[in-house]
Amino acid sequence: MKPLHLLGLIVIVFAAGCSQAVPDVSNPIPIATGEYDRVFDAAILVLRDEHFVVARKDRRFGVVTTEPRVAASAFEPWNTDNTTTAQTTESTLNLDRRTVRVMINPVANAGGEYELAVEVTLDRRQHPTRLLNTAAMGAVGVGHRETNVYRPLLTESGLEESYWTPVGRDELLAKRLLAKILRRSVHLDQPVEVAQTDSPADDAQ
Repeated sequence: MKPLHLLGLIVIVFAAGCSQAVPDVSNPIPIATGEYDRVFDAAILVLRDEHFVVARKDRRFGVVTTEPRVAASAFEPWNTDNTTTAQTTESTLNLDRRTVRVMINPVANAGGEYELAVEVTLDRRQHPTRLLNTAAMGAVGVGHRETNVYRPLLTESGLEESYWTPVGRDELLAKRLLAKILRRSVHLDQPVEVAQTDSPADDAQ
């Protein structure tokens, strides 16, 4: 068995035990007007519990956003951001990250009612030099020299050696977070203190 195939098999075995149940919940979902503050506070608490760093929270506009968080690999089973075996495999073989945005929006023509929505965007780290190196293996040779050969070309064209590119949304994690926010809000008898900042940008109240 080739080493690459063995690595893939190991990843699949580890990833198989990393699946998470997805709740049957609508996203977005209506919430009562009186639940606004409790849901907002619960969103911040849940995101912190899930090891996301809050980048911005705006109570007036009902928005909470996080800093990007690198997705867990199959060798980090204690992290539960991946929902399926396929996601765990992808984040092990690639460098992925997730950013969460929680929104409490007024419902149009609904007399002051609101709806809670959670969006999770997924980015992947791209390495143009790796693609160029692979394509040039036969012509230039093996080893690290290809990176040195193509680095000036990338610089001249304005490309970075590596960069993040969006690959889609993680609807499964979004539903899981939404369900946790709703459950957490039920247990908040009154608004809690969430003024502690996670980052300098976390100052919109």
